[in-house]
Amino acid sequence: MGETPLASAEQLAQMMAALGVVVYEADARGNLRWVSENVEAVFGVPRDVLLASPLEALHRIHPADFEDVTQARRRQLAVGGTFRVEYRLRSADGAWRWVSDAGRRAPDDADRVIGMVADIDERRTLTEQLLAAQRNEPIVRLTRGVAHALNNELTTILSFTHLAEGDLPSGSAVASDLAEVRDAADRAASLVRHLSAVAHRVAEQPTVVDLADALRRLDRLLRWTLGEDVEFTLLLEEDVPSVFISRVHVEQLVLNLVLNARDATGAEGHIVVRLDPVEFGARLTVQDDGEGMTDAVLAHAFEPLFTTKGAAGTGLGLPMVREIVELAGGRLSVESEPGTGTTFEVLLPPAPANAARGVPASDTPAPPTVAARGHALVVEDQPQLRRMMARLLTRAGFAVRSAHSAEQAMAGLASEQAPDLLVTDVVLPGRSGVELIEAMATAGLHPALVLVSGYVHERSPPGEVGRACVFLPKPFGPTDLLEAVEQALG
Repeated sequence: MGETPLASAEQLAQMMAALGVVVYEADARGNLRWVSENVEAVFGVPRDVLLASPLEALHRIHPADFEDVTQARRRQLAVGGTFRVEYRLRSADGAWRWVSDAGRRAPDDADRVIGMVADIDERRTLTEQLLAAQRNEPIVRLTRGVAHALNNELTTILSFTHLAEGDLPSGSAVASDLAEVRDAADRAASLVRHLSAVAHRVAEQPTVVDLADALRRLDRLLRWTLGEDVEFTLLLEEDVPSVFISRVHVEQLVLNLVLNARDATGAEGHIVVRLDPVEFGARLTVQDDGEGMTDAVLAHAFEPLFTTKGAAGTGLGLPMVREIVELAGGRLSVESEPGTGTTFEVLLPPAPANAARGVPASDTPAPPTVAARGHALVVEDQPQLRRMMARLLTRAGFAVRSAHSAEQAMAGLASEQAPDLLVTDVVLPGRSGVELIEAMATAGLHPALVLVSGYVHERSPPGEVGRACVFLPKPFGPTDLLEAVEQALG
């Protein structure tokens, strides 16, 4: 038995609702005459509100898209064709959603247009984010290259400055000048790390972090990023407990929240970052006097890929902040109202008493004493770095041979003493440092391994090489190198 017309109509309505498609009838100018009952389910706008005024639907089109929509309708309807246009439509909660609108003139009435509107917001948003990512890729690549080059130079500056300080007689007036050079290089290294943190989600082991110290180091970068027109205030209270978190995660967390605040306030806003102690531990607050968020936007603020910035946004900043806070065992909350600004509050628990403590960049502990074990091979294509590492290892008691490439290193193995220690850069002309290690293993050579890299996002390679080596990121100083060597020697 065939279905009744009523049953078929109900099924059609259910299908349209499931597909997010709304059917409508309008005149040739776009004035709405009729719309399917599922319009409220799809766009949140009551059907009677739309039908109460023929112009209501037109008023909900984004002003920037209105002219394109009317032109598309006019061109296709004039020749009897089907118009198809994508534009932003304001839903009941005030949010703009991308829709696809297609319609054509009825064959028996020139002033009657039948069409359907589909919700394509998710697809359009994903497409725009993909295009934005593709546009940003050259910038990310440039950042990686610049960071790598700067890390090489900073390693040279830091290491030779440290060596020069060690050679000075006690009470030398030059010592204070060298300390200024070292401090400037430390600040530059921190800046490179911050820039890399923006371009990459860098994994790093958590350590005990003094948040007040971390924020002071970030202060200069934040003011530079925000520009002179944005008023920025950093308030640090006393007795804030240290927390157990990756230092790079702190930088990513603060940068994301502050940049989010800048986007909300515009060019002449006021942003306040406050750190104070609370019963839970440490509280970090980022407050702005921007446009604020509606309840509807707040409900989705931490969802991946959700953004109110169109093609300029990625929808990944706030989800990253939430992930970082949760990894640190903290809590994240937000308060906002339209026209009153937004306040993000991050609560982080105090670091455990037995947690590993990081060494501040400004500290210069004496290099550890390394129990030298025979011969060392240093492979590095940058001459200054190669000479510096060879000099340090020679001072530590090794007999050192140097090479600028994996090929030169392998060529010397036939006539030289097999190394007990290999210190090699990852990126070399020709074969990489990892390939050098694998070639030596094939030849039956298994020295202690220290793998060096100037790419901030890079980590130990997978497999046997990664498990056997100690990874040393640039920039590093003599203490870092000798500690890595001691760890590799076991």
